[in-house]
Amino acid sequence: MLAELLLAAALALGILSPGESPEDRAIRLARVAVALELEARAAWEAPAALAAMDRESDFALDVHTGERRSSSGAVCPAQIDPSNARFSEDLAGIEIEPTRRCVAASLWTLRLVRGHCRRQHFRTHIEAAMHTAYIHGSRCRPSRSGRDRAALARRIAATPWVVTVEMRDAVARARLETLSGQESGRAVKTKTTALPTLQAPQKGVATPGKAQSRKRRASWPAGNVAEPHRDPSGSDAVADPSPALGTICSTPPTELGARPRGWKPPVRVTPAQARFARSLLGRPLGTWRERRIAGRRVAARVEWHCSAERGWHEGVSVFVRGGRR
Repeated sequence: MLAELLLAAALALGILSPGESPEDRAIRLARVAVALELEARAAWEAPAALAAMDRESDFALDVHTGERRSSSGAVCPAQIDPSNARFSEDLAGIEIEPTRRCVAASLWTLRLVRGHCRRQHFRTHIEAAMHTAYIHGSRCRPSRSGRDRAALARRIAATPWVVTVEMRDAVARARLETLSGQESGRAVKTKTTALPTLQAPQKGVATPGKAQSRKRRASWPAGNVAEPHRDPSGSDAVADPSPALGTICSTPPTELGARPRGWKPPVRVTPAQARFARSLLGRPLGTWRERRIAGRRVAARVEWHCSAERGWHEGVSVFVRGGRR
């Protein structure tokens, strides 16, 4: 279902190139959507890459085919510099294979600059900083263009896109092209996908493992610290995706009431606060615990969290007493 939603967003964002029919454009952008579905690893990646490609090329046909390039020689809708040794294969072309290589190069670049900006302590506005670095290279201080792309990515993830029968057919055709390429040994390896969501960019259960560094744990967003293995229905099934992503998280299954006055989510969840929050996993909904950590009063509550991938599920949120810092 992710590819259909991404195709609906791409068709609404881009422009119709001269000499290209709407049907041909839908098939071409369906390949982009399927490539994003296959290559995206985290929830934030597909909307961010789609926003970057829209602002870089407007999904123009002559850019996609490689007929028109930038002054620096960048190619494909994501405007990737082909002089990079990592992208030695051809990235230009509207077929599924070069399109998928272009999308993979775009996602690799976004992950690279996101990590670079996170190390530069741009954690509060990491999305805008990431897009700014994608535009300007190593510069992470958010620019107007970077903020615009970050806002566009958020709108892509939050808008209730309507998927038509024609869009489903175009995506199905692109998926068949991908499968035929894999059978002939010409397609790249398939990777795990994640549905777009504006909450924590996590896959599956958000319990941190050994592969996560201490710095990454310290940068978890407030309000979605950890999640148990169960969902409200008592099963491990993924929530049924619908064309309207924005309506998945409209109403929680039960009301827990407002939290006590004076408690607010922190700007940054520290590792000690995250460990305290994880200690409440498996407790009943509404459980509230307080503790003094590093000289500050900290509380954690088991409550409903929502993501497009899992729907409503139980999680633990962290709050601090007084002002946010």
